[in-house]
Amino acid sequence: MPILKKEAKTVIWVVKMGGVKYGFRAAEEAYKPIAKELGVELAKDTDNNVVMGSSNKPPRVRVNCADGKSYIRFCDPSKLDALITKGSLNSKTLLGSKVNSVRTLQG
Repeated sequence: MPILKKEAKTVIWVVKMGGVKYGFRAAEEAYKPIAKELGVELAKDTDNNVVMGSSNKPPRVRVNCADGKSYIRFCDPSKLDALITKGSLNSKTLLGSKVNSVRTLQG
């Protein structure tokens, strides 16, 4: 009998964009260690105005780690300056590796 690989549990994360919250699914460990700096939070049952699948998406950043891997993550538009210019994620740990730098993605 084949061994089934256990899928990572996904949760709904939200990013505030004006009067609405953009919602998306991702593994909890993909955002949890850096959620505050990215300006994302776990959705609550009581959240109103959560939009999923909209073409109006929040900005995305590429998080580069010391192990050579990089990860693309959504972020709050108001956090871009702190992430890119001020290095608010530098030396944080994401998925077992220290963050070296963050770059904004176009488009």
